[in-house]
Amino acid sequence: MSYTNQSYLYIAKALSPVHSGGARGNSIADFAIQKEARDNVPKIDSSSWKGSVLNNISSKAIIKKDKNSIFYDLVFSDLKLLFFPVRSSSQSFLLVTSFERLEVMLDLLKASEVQNSNKIIESLESILKDRRYYLEKDVIHYSERKFLNLGHCSYPMKSFREASLGSLKVLADFIEQPMNKIVIMPHIDFIDVVNYELEYVTRVRLNEDRVSVEQNLLVEEYLPEESILYGFITHFYNILKTSEENDSEQFIKQEIPHTVQIGKNSILGKGMIKLKRWEE
Repeated sequence: MSYTNQSYLYIAKALSPVHSGGARGNSIADFAIQKEARDNVPKIDSSSWKGSVLNNISSKAIIKKDKNSIFYDLVFSDLKLLFFPVRSSSQSFLLVTSFERLEVMLDLLKASEVQNSNKIIESLESILKDRRYYLEKDVIHYSERKFLNLGHCSYPMKSFREASLGSLKVLADFIEQPMNKIVIMPHIDFIDVVNYELEYVTRVRLNEDRVSVEQNLLVEEYLPEESILYGFITHFYNILKTSEENDSEQFIKQEIPHTVQIGKNSILGKGMIKLKRWEE
């Protein structure tokens, strides 16, 4: 019998624009997306993620062991934004993050005691040690250029140090992207870029009868495709329940779907998310 909590790290990649609705609109959109209160960075709430996974699990798996279903013992974290896609003059897009976003992920990995996470933890620690070699205003990229064009702005740039390339390779493999797509920029600039480059879609407002309202449009905010988020699924063992060893691990491996739909406008092909469990 095992009573050890088990946590698993998941990478979530947006295959299409995602609208996971927030509580209210903003100055641009009538319907904004969920964002972290601290720094206004987009996220996907844990209940939205867990609900979408539940919709894709077979009823047989849910009813397993009567009311002691393993699924309802699983705790889902929020999906936090790690890399955000931005248009670039050198490639179709680059994936930007900040040292602060990497640091938050490192802290959560250690606190959650994620299964088989030693390699990615060591990689993040190595990259974060390098931050003292760069100024707060530096944008860092795997290139020898002096300036990097991102979106509508140009930033002075420094290349990654040779000593950090091994750790950068681990991070690139982690998100299944080449190293030359990764950009680390100051956190303040990261927040500005993310909020400026979000997608906005104007649609016709409908009344209760699904008929368009004359001269009345609405604007919806979307997290763009190619955005990369991460989150955790944790099984907290309850010693009052009987459970076979590794039940939760087998359930997660066999039942958690590889693709889910999160948020509104699913009939328009929005909200498609690819989920991948991290296995070192």
